Amino acid sequence: MPSIAHAGFRREPTSCFTSAPSASSSAKFLDLLDDAQSQSQLQFRGRTQTAGTPDGWNSLHGSLKRKKWVVYAKRPFGSPETVLEYLGRYTHRVAISNHRIQSVADGKVTFLYRGRKGDTSRPSMTLDAGEFIRRFLLHVLPAGFQRVRHFGLLANRWKKVQLERCFQLLHVTPSRPEPVPPGPTPPATCPVCRSGLMIAVRTVLPAFLDSS
Repeated sequence: MPSIAHAGFRREPTSCFTSAPSASSSAKFLDLLDDAQSQSQLQFRGRTQTAGTPDGWNSLHGSLKRKKWVVYAKRPFGSPETVLEYLGRYTHRVAISNHRIQSVADGKVTFLYRGRKGDTSRPSMTLDAGEFIRRFLLHVLPAGFQRVRHFGLLANRWKKVQLERCFQLLHVTPSRPEPVPPGPTPPATCPVCRSGLMIAVRTVLPAFLDSS
């Protein structure tokens, strides 16, 4: 069992344990909540409507502030490879591929889903179209979020400057990619229907140049 010092806790005279990350996390979270509430970015519906009033918000904020926040972290059950394999399903894929959708009819969607770990079967589930879309949109990132973000030397803000500095320190001349030759000119869009493509079939010369 890890020691108290190793876990990041300090012993208090009252024999209870406090965690600096917990206090920091709760303070930052509540500050962000206050900012969102002041900018009317929070929506309270149903049983939570009273929290949208000034008195209700103060009551909610006070209860959250009094609540004991626990920052809990433990060793992963798997290896780093397991984590990468799990995240890899979401970084470059959509929430559900087309071949898993079995049918769309009468306002309902039937699709295959993955069973529990070790279960190789693919049972099917049928949902109302609205519920299916709701679940699908849970995998769509909000505006401003990036699915993959690079840090360190490859961070977008510093990548160019930092990489050039690395090349200088290593006395290495970076290789420049070969220029890509221009491809064929894409066909022009029809100026009348704005949807069809105009493809050159034959060049028609003026009558005084046509020797045929």
